[in-house]
Amino acid sequence: MKSNRLINPFGFKVKLSQFADSIDLNTLDVVTVKGKSYRVYRYEGPVGSFANAVVLICYEINGEDLESPAYLLSTDINLDTNKIIEYYLVRWKIETNYKYLKSNLSFDKYRVRSILSIERYFLIVFLAINFLELFRFKSNKSSIKTIGDTINYFNSLLAKELICFVYKSSKANIPLKDIFEALKIAS
Repeated sequence: MKSNRLINPFGFKVKLSQFADSIDLNTLDVVTVKGKSYRVYRYEGPVGSFANAVVLICYEINGEDLESPAYLLSTDINLDTNKIIEYYLVRWKIETNYKYLKSNLSFDKYRVRSILSIERYFLIVFLAINFLELFRFKSNKSSIKTIGDTINYFNSLLAKELICFVYKSSKANIPLKDIFEALKIAS
């Protein structure tokens, strides 16, 4: 959840980040989930359009230091603090994977609003990842060690093709306007 969301502790509306700044970190509960320890403040009350929700302000303990706070929201007020953090640890992996796929495999324009579109999305992702892994496995290039390396390799091939197309077009005296049209770029 974003740090600019309003919460209503003690009857006063305040941004979550401002409230977090006012907390004495030494008074926070220490919670351990999956081997990691966190200092946590638990707020229960109105949050945005929710009449009653739980917000956790979590600071991961890193040796003697604390990481920047993470703000976790749960509309299930019956969940204990450990369970909310545990769920978010799983959800975070899904979210970062989804963000990676959107940005690196260009799925950012794909909309998943129905069960059918969700199924299609996972099928396309499955096919794309398997193609990249198969290419990586079959490739004799020592520089391609990860899916990210494979994506970078294909991006560089695409850039080379684009440069060659523009070069050949300009050598053939094709007007710039026509090159823009062929590339579907606004002139």
